Amino acid sequence: MPISVADIQCWIQSALPDALVSSEDLSGDGYHYAVFVESEQFRGMSHIDRLRCISAALSGPLSSQLASVSLQTSVPEDDYATVISEGPVLRAA
Repeated sequence: MPISVADIQCWIQSALPDALVSSEDLSGDGYHYAVFVESEQFRGMSHIDRLRCISAALSGPLSSQLASVSLQTSVPEDDYATVISEGPVLRAA
């Protein structure tokens, strides 16, 4: 079952209420996404901790249906976003 852009944004914003989330269905099939997340909660976090945070948010009921997610994160007023993952969704331990 494909996952909608709205589902992805809702899951992330539930975990990070202050987040600005932008997501794009890369192939139009509901299984391959590019996601950008900006949140003050990322300030001081390592790249892997940001990945774990988003992976935990994406562990919703349909997340096993995601084939791949490319994630970019930033904190407000960062000069750049950091790519933290490309490929299959990593599950938080």
